[in-house]
Amino acid sequence: MYQLKQMLNDLVDYVYKDDPRLKAYKAFYIEVVDKKYKGRHGDYNHALKRIRLMNTYRDENKLIITSIHELAHHINHMQGNSDIHGKGFYANYEKLLHGTLDMGLVKKEDWLKAKHECRDSRSENKVERIIKVYKPKDSGYKAGKTKFTVYGAYDYKEDLKEKGFTYNKIVKGWEKETDESEYKIIQDYLDGKSLKYIVSGANKYIVKDPEKKEKQNAGKWTLSVQNSYPIKDDLKEHGYRYRKEDYCWCIHYNTDEELQVHLIYLNNLCFHYNIEIECLEMEKYFKRHEVRLILKR
Repeated sequence: MYQLKQMLNDLVDYVYKDDPRLKAYKAFYIEVVDKKYKGRHGDYNHALKRIRLMNTYRDENKLIITSIHELAHHINHMQGNSDIHGKGFYANYEKLLHGTLDMGLVKKEDWLKAKHECRDSRSENKVERIIKVYKPKDSGYKAGKTKFTVYGAYDYKEDLKEKGFTYNKIVKGWEKETDESEYKIIQDYLDGKSLKYIVSGANKYIVKDPEKKEKQNAGKWTLSVQNSYPIKDDLKEHGYRYRKEDYCWCIHYNTDEELQVHLIYLNNLCFHYNIEIECLEMEKYFKRHEVRLILKR
């Protein structure tokens, strides 16, 4: 949440740098509602000076677009305007749209794709007209800066905190901005831990997903083990991966010989833990290229 608030503060600084009410324009807070709403993506409460964001399953650009719409409501209110979508609102909204493009927070084509994120058709049409004719200026915002966003890193969260990462609840990832001197250090650390991450900014957009690469390089057949909770740690040590949609531990193989090696290992493991094998299904999952070993509960 801090990252989004800081970004909106930077936008306000850029657009209203000479306005004596600048401090008041940044006097708001953001609340994320982790629910799905059909009728709205966000709202603004002028009494609380609160911007709320809903439907956080949407991509980051759409969440930024929604937050800027609500920010325009906040600034319009701080200027003493009582209209909701009147002249005052659209004057501020246009300034913020231009500032967003200048700073490269959202690209023009992304704005046009997501113009329906506005809450009313009038806003949607105005956004399209404002965006299409405007030629962005290079503001130099965060030039040379690169942002790392790391996903699925619960086991490494303390390390990430020490390295200056902060958790973004909206994108559900750990984020950190780096300059050129720190970029390689952070990249080597994340690669060394085989973590999934995205690099954005400074003309870069890189997606690293070790699990996806592992799947692409995996064998064409799968051996899955059901009811395997008592032996999960042993399976994990031997390269098995948990498949949460089927509640089982899996490993890939290419040949019948490899399958036999795995089955001998599992048979010995079950004997060691005094677990009975209920059945071995070879045909039922043939179309999925899968052999399933089911253990007794």
